[in-house]
This record gives sequence, structure tokens and C-alpha cells, in this order.
Amino acid sequence: MIKQLCLLIFCLSTLSCNDFLINYKVFTKKHSQKINIKKTVNKDLIRELEKTCKKIGVSETIFLKWLYNLPDFQYDEKVLRRYLEPKRKNISKSSNKKNAHSVLKQKNINRIKLFIVKNSIILTELEAKYHVPKEVITSIYSHETRLGVFKLPHIALNILLSELLYIDEVSKFNKNLSLKRIKRLKRLARYSLINLYKYWIPSKTLYSSWAGACGPMQFMPFNFHYLKDGNGDGIIDPSNQFDSLAGAFNFIKLKGWSKALTKDFQRGEISNKMHKVILKYNSSDEYASGILNTALKLK
Repeated sequence: MIKQLCLLIFCLSTLSCNDFLINYKVFTKKHSQKINIKKTVNKDLIRELEKTCKKIGVSETIFLKWLYNLPDFQYDEKVLRRYLEPKRKNISKSSNKKNAHSVLKQKNINRIKLFIVKNSIILTELEAKYHVPKEVITSIYSHETRLGVFKLPHIALNILLSELLYIDEVSKFNKNLSLKRIKRLKRLARYSLINLYKYWIPSKTLYSSWAGACGPMQFMPFNFHYLKDGNGDGIIDPSNQFDSLAGAFNFIKLKGWSKALTKDFQRGEISNKMHKVILKYNSSDEYASGILNTALKLK
């Protein structure tokens, strides 16, 4: 009886996933051409963007002028498919577990050690300033973009506009999604788009992951305020390696890493408190364990 029930649940979940993908394929084909922002943004979204601008001290008039003057954008089909498809949590968990195992390989550990040696001066300075072990930060760097080697394939602006403009429509393809999750995704996307404007460098195209995470250390745009001028050029550039690294040191410190935790780490100890801090960077237990185990192995 239990086996039959499990089989029924599996079949229903498979059908649900297939239905979502079929509907989404039709939707994607419909939006394959470049899209005019001014013609697509509705009044409800404008009102929400204006409210968010006020909350973070950005002129809504100037922001909307920037938004309307952007060129036509290309819909990015991956962001909503991956956020809203059935079984997303299981897929993410499996991916984080696989990545944590991969980073622990000796070949990768050697790469991180070489990176630490090559950049020892700036890493030691940042370590002393923020009281966070450089092994922890470089471990995160390796997990995120393999020390900057992994090239981000998406354009951040396309990702955020795709999410904001079409999340309501696509969410209807998956009836099991909670309204709370959709509301949260929309809120974070609004904050991300406005922060993208705040840190906008016209001469550069900012690339991201499918989720909109940008730069070497994969900061979501709504977290750009943690970034610091790591290379001393007077500009905070989300795509710059040292600005991103300095931001990661700053983020981990502000999320609860202390001098006491550093002393514990130097003694070769991993604690639950450390784990909780790393979870603020990525909410996966597999990810947090992988970061700390890699960092210890670097010692």
C-alpha cells in the first residue's frame, strides 16, 4: 500500500512538472523577441517601485527616468523557470551537495592556496580589518565562481526585468506555489533593480547567474550595499574582484563572525555559530558545511 502511494505521488509530481514545462515553453516562445520596457511596465509595478525607492532613499523620478531610457531588453527564460518550477528545492539541495564535494578535491584546494599566496598582501589586510579568516572568504570565492574563473552567462538587467514583469503570469503554471513566496521574490527583485541603478556603471555590462547574483563573490543586487572599495580606485564595482572580496569580508563580519570565532577556527574548530553565519550567505546546510570544511582544509 505504501509503495503504491509513493508511486502515485511520484506520478502526480511528474505530471505537474511536465505541465509546467509545456506551458512555460509556449510562454517563452511568445516572449522571444526583444521587449520595450516602457510599454510593458504596468501601473501596479510602478507604484511598488516608487514605494521601494522611498524606503531606500532613491529619487523615484530619477530612477523611473533611468528605467524608461533603458534599451529594449531580452527576456531571460531561465530565471522564472528555475525559481518557479516544481521540485526546485530538491534540485538546489542536490546541486549544493555536489558542489561542496567538488570544491574539497585536492586539485581545487591547491588552486585556492595558490590564489592566497598570490594575493597575500590584500587578503591579509582585509583579514586584519574585518577579523574574518581569509580561508573562509577564499573558500566562498571558490564555491561561488571558482575564484573568478567561472564566467557568468546572464545579463543582470535582463534577469531582473524578466522576473519583475512576468513572475505573476508564470507563477500560474505551478499551482503549488505559495503566495508568500511569490510576494517575497517580487519584493527582492524590486530592491535588486533599484540597487542595480544605484551602482550602475554605464560603460559596463553587469553579468550574473540565472538568479541575478553578480560578480566574483555572487552578491545579489539587493546586497550591493555590503560591497567595499577593495582596490582603492574610489569606485564600488560589483564586477571587480577586490571590491567583491572586500564586500564578502564585510558581509560575513556584519552577519555575526567575531574575533572569538576566528580564534576557534585557528585552533581547527568548527562550531554551530560559524555554520549559522555562513548560512546568511547561502541558506543551504550543504553549502555552509562545504565552506567550513574547505576552509579548514586550507589550513
